[in-house]
Amino acid sequence: MTRERRIESGPGSRAKSWSRVRFVFLGIACILLTIQGLNAQPVWEFVSLGDTNVVYLYPSISEPNVLFAAVMPNPRVTPILRSDDYGENWRLVIPADSLAGPGCISEDPFNPGHFVCAGLGTFLASTDNGNTWNRRVTNLQILPYVGVVAVYSGIGPGVMILMADDVDWHYPLHRSVDGGYAFTPIPDEYPGFGPLNLYSFPSHPNDIWLGGTGRLSTDGGMTWAAPDDTLNEFWTIRSGQLPEMTYYSVLRRLQGPHVGEPFLAARSSDDTRWSLIRSVAGAGARLAAHPANQDELVMDDTTGLLLTLDGGETWSVFGEFEIDSLRTRDLAFSSDGRYLYRAMGRGPWPDRGGIWRKDLSETAQYPRRMRTSEDLSLYPNPTNGVATVWWPAADAGRRRLQLYDLVGRRIVDTELNATQHYLLPTFGLPSGSYIVVVKDGVRRASRRLSIIR
Repeated sequence: MTRERRIESGPGSRAKSWSRVRFVFLGIACILLTIQGLNAQPVWEFVSLGDTNVVYLYPSISEPNVLFAAVMPNPRVTPILRSDDYGENWRLVIPADSLAGPGCISEDPFNPGHFVCAGLGTFLASTDNGNTWNRRVTNLQILPYVGVVAVYSGIGPGVMILMADDVDWHYPLHRSVDGGYAFTPIPDEYPGFGPLNLYSFPSHPNDIWLGGTGRLSTDGGMTWAAPDDTLNEFWTIRSGQLPEMTYYSVLRRLQGPHVGEPFLAARSSDDTRWSLIRSVAGAGARLAAHPANQDELVMDDTTGLLLTLDGGETWSVFGEFEIDSLRTRDLAFSSDGRYLYRAMGRGPWPDRGGIWRKDLSETAQYPRRMRTSEDLSLYPNPTNGVATVWWPAADAGRRRLQLYDLVGRRIVDTELNATQHYLLPTFGLPSGSYIVVVKDGVRRASRRLSIIR
């Protein structure tokens, strides 16, 4: 028996064929969109202050949602604004008495929420999380037009270092041990040449850097010395929040190889010299060091925004055309690592200046190593009780688990032996963001833990 094949024709069959074709095209489109979404990075989001010239950013270490910004009507009158919601809304907290710069604001590591800000004639201080500020009355007699920078030292409560900027450089460095009321001069220590900057970081509580010359004090300001036998001029210095994280700097060597050329350089905690990483366009380069992962750095050297996840070995482009044509005034991570901020200078498009940010949270499409490392897992996260820490073991060696708050204080430090799981009790700790670190003799992994009460 011969079976006849029935061939349908007419409007009904053509409609079925078109439906099948359309279904195939829709399936291919969904696959392409999925692949694109997996490979995509978060876009820059314009947040606020589009009609202002934002020149400096300072994220609070103790309160990750708090961000300070300096705007510049003119170089010597710089209002300071404060945001409580990651840069979305702002209010004026210092009218026009501050002095913007890389060392503009410093937070007390022993009293979170206590800040000082650079000013003219003296510095300004706040004891209520930066909501209200007052000009500090000290025992020093500094002329009212002279710029003054003060920073907290992590060597002990109430220790501060102060420098004043006069055209003749007659003011030595000063040190206070009572929270910045009474200062004594540091013998034979003058700022010298270079910009008016002081740098202190939670990752190195005993260190204070003097901008320009790059002189370093490792004892809270008592003694100072050049940490490198090569004479350098420093334009900026950055580091993260965890102990002994790498320093990064934009500098220019004044002697030896590559003299006069600007470079991005790095210096580890156990090194005595700066290692050159790559050349940069000039003093306008801006840096942001990730608060928890020391190999992750974002840089804008006026030619575009770049990202490295391996301490500068390799770099990838990390910006979009529509804002790269504007000038980046400053870069900063929020202290919990949730956002990367970008302060843009005023350009031909007023609504394209101001504050921009990238979402680096767990839900954002972002390079995985920027959010966590080495497959370290925490659950539940957020937690209100006991968190389970899981880190797959490559060998049976011993490892340490440490818990830090965002100011860099070590809360937990325990040995894990050869286990992959560890129960981390958080009872008694206040609500907030913390950083869990697990390390062995070779590897180091970190991840943010949120505690909610």
